[in-house]
Amino acid sequence: MRSARHAPPGAKQTGITLVETLVALTVGLAIVSVAFNLYTSNRTVFKQVEGVARLQESARVAAALLTTDIRQAGGSLCRNGLPTTNIVNSSEWWTQPDKGIQGFDSSTTDSRASSTSYPRIAGDSFTVWSSNSGAAKLLYETRVRGQYGDYPRYLNWTLDLKDTSGFSAGDLIVICDYTRALIAQATVPFNGTLIVRYTYPGSPSPGQCGTAFSAKSARIEALPSCNADAAAYAAGMPSGIPQDYTWDTGSMVGTLTAHHWYVGNKTNALAGSLNNRALRRLTINYNRTGRGSISATSTTDEMVENVSDMQISYLVGNATGYANSATYVAANAVTDWTNVIAVRILLTLTSTEAVGVGAGQAASAASYTVPINVAIRSRLPSKVARF
Repeated sequence: MRSARHAPPGAKQTGITLVETLVALTVGLAIVSVAFNLYTSNRTVFKQVEGVARLQESARVAAALLTTDIRQAGGSLCRNGLPTTNIVNSSEWWTQPDKGIQGFDSSTTDSRASSTSYPRIAGDSFTVWSSNSGAAKLLYETRVRGQYGDYPRYLNWTLDLKDTSGFSAGDLIVICDYTRALIAQATVPFNGTLIVRYTYPGSPSPGQCGTAFSAKSARIEALPSCNADAAAYAAGMPSGIPQDYTWDTGSMVGTLTAHHWYVGNKTNALAGSLNNRALRRLTINYNRTGRGSISATSTTDEMVENVSDMQISYLVGNATGYANSATYVAANAVTDWTNVIAVRILLTLTSTEAVGVGAGQAASAASYTVPINVAIRSRLPSKVARF
């Protein structure tokens, strides 16, 4: 018999030993660990780069918006320094554009932002008024308002613009030529015209305290505004005005814009977010409240997310437009806002996620600060200084 102890050569079986298995597992785990660490590291770097890129993009948008608005502060459709009369029957901040720009330190109560559902929660804030940053049209004709000496309380200006696109019912408007300017409130645009009324059923609110305006060269200076001398307009015209003013063809008509900028909460805050702040802009909208009636309401819009702080300083100039010194000062140190010729903003943006590296290599929110320097165009020196 053939012995069972001697199996045929081809029938012999071999396998992986336990030691070989353990070695293979160890090597495999090491490779997976390296790959996982590489993936995690790349993902962290990607989040950091993406987070900073988002902050930089937000900074560019914020800088563009703020720069455009500040540059137009106190601007006029016609020429700078025009004697301007304001006949809007209101002392609300958005109807009083004489300052052009006005700032509020973080230590000062911001009543404008506080009146909204999204008040200021950080940093400084400021307001800009301008008549050359909104709709603007050329005046073709002013319809006849009555004969000399005839100033009934319902007398209107009818401004023929041919095209009233960009104008809305109740808009505050600026009418100007190269002699003077007038701030008033228009009714509903109709057939290419705007109408400025003293009072009438369904007139917009707050309306005018009068519509008469001097044509005499001796009265080219600005007349008292409603807010400054309401009694002068009690009879439907300022006292002492001998003749009404007619806006000739070629005059300009534009909207008066008033924007208030500040840092507040996001409109849609995110749970667990490291930064729920945003750059917000307060504007005035005009809404129908009934048949023919129009009233003004404030609206605050989220303009740029992730803005966590805004620090502002101002360069004050003299009557010629040149700076009194090279030092920018805080809002509380400005005594005459009509002399501010430039604005410096330090805008800080903070990420919503922990994409930065803090102390002890701990993850933290990324922060990015951008300086913004803007000169107010209408207040630049009128001539080049010689050195």
